[in-house]
Amino acid sequence: MCKKVKMESENKNKQKSEEIQDTLPSEEDSEVSKIEEVDVNLDELDEIERKRDPDVNLEQFRLKSAKIEAVESIRINSNYAKAKDGKQHKIKIIGEVVHTLVKEGQDDINFRPTELLDLEEDEEGNLIGLPKWEKSKWQRFKRTLNIKKPSEAIGKALPMSINHNRKTDKDYLGYMY
Repeated sequence: MCKKVKMESENKNKQKSEEIQDTLPSEEDSEVSKIEEVDVNLDELDEIERKRDPDVNLEQFRLKSAKIEAVESIRINSNYAKAKDGKQHKIKIIGEVVHTLVKEGQDDINFRPTELLDLEEDEEGNLIGLPKWEKSKWQRFKRTLNIKKPSEAIGKALPMSINHNRKTDKDYLGYMY
C-alpha cells in the first residue's frame, strides 16, 4: 500500500514539473542565448598539458633546519587499519612555520614540515605502544634526535626534506631522519 501511494505522488510530481517546463520561456524566445555555437574543427586541436606554476618552490627549503613545535597522537583513515572504523593511530610531528603565502582575498597558507610515524596497535586497533622494531620510523627518528620519549623532540631541529604524496600528486615538507 505504501508503494502505491508513493508511485501516485511521484506521478503527480512528474506532471507538475512537465507543466512548469511548458510554461518556461525557451532559449529561442529569449533575447540573448546562453549557449553559443563556435565554428571550430575539434579534430584539429592539439592536446595541451595543463601548466600551473607552483605558488611556492619547496626546493628552497630542502636541507634547511626547522624546529619541531609539537608532537601529537592522532587517528587517521588508513587502508592498513585494524580498527573497525578504518582509522589508525599515528604520531604527528609538527614543525615551525617556515613560510607564509599571502594571497589577496584568501586566508594565509602556512608551510611547515610534518611527519607521521606509526604506533603499535593490537588486533582490534587499540593503541598499545611505540614500535620497538629497529627499522620503524619511530626508532630512526628517536636515534637521530637522541631522545627516549616523543615529547623530548619539541624544540629540536632537523633538516627538511620534500616528500611526495602519490595519491594527491602533491609535494609537502617533511623531515630528514
